[in-house]
Amino acid sequence: MMSPNIYLDIDGVLLSNGKSAIGLDSFIAYLDDKHQGNVYWLTTHCKGSNDSVISYLKQFVGNEQTLKAMGHIKPTKWNVAKTEGIDLDQPFIWFDDNLLYGEKMILEQNNALENMILVNLKDKPNSLENFVQDFPIPV
Repeated sequence: MMSPNIYLDIDGVLLSNGKSAIGLDSFIAYLDDKHQGNVYWLTTHCKGSNDSVISYLKQFVGNEQTLKAMGHIKPTKWNVAKTEGIDLDQPFIWFDDNLLYGEKMILEQNNALENMILVNLKDKPNSLENFVQDFPIPV
């Protein structure tokens, strides 16, 4: 099976309360190993360029290998709804800590709501480690 596109938010998914989330290094290493070329930033920190994302993340991520792997993640462009940055014609998984009503409607219209993984690091701080053990499969 072709690797699905993976879309990543940063705050609340990779970072929690100004710190790297538990399991961040292994999660990024897993994505870099299994899905390289199919991983995209879907965050307010990225508007078509990786540079701003990496400079933001350098404040929180000390592992050079993780930062290097993050450099392989592709930028997206979107204006209002993050779904504008998702290729809805391809299988995908989207990791985010928030889903706006309009985004939910678009995912529902495309029978893709289950591909949006709502991350809650406050209640489940080990979420990233769990994803590496049992990675979601798109519907």
